[in-house]
Amino acid sequence: MRHREETQPLTRLRRESTALLEELQQHQHPMLITRRQREVAVLMTPQLYHSLQEQIRLLTALVQGQADLTAGDLRPISSLLHDLRAELEA
Repeated sequence: MRHREETQPLTRLRRESTALLEELQQHQHPMLITRRQREVAVLMTPQLYHSLQEQIRLLTALVQGQADLTAGDLRPISSLLHDLRAELEA
């Protein structure tokens, strides 16, 4: 899922930080901050940041699962549950 991005100059962030942060909350999309027409930072709401972090975590788990499957590094769920129970009882 691609989020719409808005580009703002660093000078606007310096001069109008409160207004820029209000826009960020209202529109809920990242803002690219530029200095001399070069991207230097990204501003986003905490909600979007946490959502992206969760998506990264899930995608990382999927990639690891695919690598385990390809490598044949699998075991039955009953074996995993047995080991988890043993750890919880220890």
